Amino acid sequence: ATFRSQYVPHLIPMAYVVVTRQIPAVGIDLLREHHEVRVAESTEPMPREQLLKFIRGADAILAMLGDQVDAEYM
Repeated sequence: ATFRSQYVPHLIPMAYVVVTRQIPAVGIDLLREHHEVRVAESTEPMPREQLLKFIRGADAILAMLGDQVDAEYM
């Protein structure tokens, strides 16, 4: 017998997801199918203080390689 998990979208609450830089639209579209998504306007890193304000209140953060992820960020 094979166990197959069942994804039931209407039972999973939407998360507020923040993407810290522009990524290809296909990735954003996938996230938006199930979540509220906020995307940075630039492909360049934000200044630290601006970034910390931008991510405030997020349930999930799609961070980019150059983002300094530490306790303050989380």
